[in-house]
Amino acid sequence: LTLLGVVEMKDMLENGTRMRPNDAMDGVVKQYLEQSAKPESFFDEVEAFIYAIDWKAERWLQMLGAFYVVLVVVAIASRKNWTIQTTLLLTSLIGALCAEMLNDLGKEHWEEFSTQNYFDDSGLFMSAIFSGPLLLIATFILINCLCLMGALLIEVKRLEFAREKKKKQRKSKTEKGKTGKKLPKDKKKTE
Repeated sequence: LTLLGVVEMKDMLENGTRMRPNDAMDGVVKQYLEQSAKPESFFDEVEAFIYAIDWKAERWLQMLGAFYVVLVVVAIASRKNWTIQTTLLLTSLIGALCAEMLNDLGKEHWEEFSTQNYFDDSGLFMSAIFSGPLLLIATFILINCLCLMGALLIEVKRLEFAREKKKKQRKSKTEKGKTGKKLPKDKKKTE
């Protein structure tokens, strides 16, 4: 007999003693709770992670979110300024690099600024909340810099072609000026 498609009930346990009905039901409930509590997909895990954090009570997480919003706005507003973009890129990468040290500090002093200890040994929370957004912003800045470099390269090539065209026009004018008239193409080659 199978209950909930999970547990097979038996009248006898392996050691030969009889199973009480309550024991069987406890086993069914326990297995059901274990299976239903586990997220089934990546999105379920993300949702469980988001709901596990008390966003309203954690003032420092609100400030961190506001910092990311300001950083994104500055990155977008200054997307054509190489100096600001480079500074933001380096700042984001250095911040992500310091995440392990900040996680260790958070483990030691979490009572001073948080309602619960989010700072585990593996650094999962700091990776998701601190390093992840910084690396996304750094990736945006890097892609923006590559686009700016591509546009600059196209502009330089256009100017180079325009200079070569003017050079050819000057050369043809000087050849005209020496003879007084335009030479046919085949005579230009022989001279």
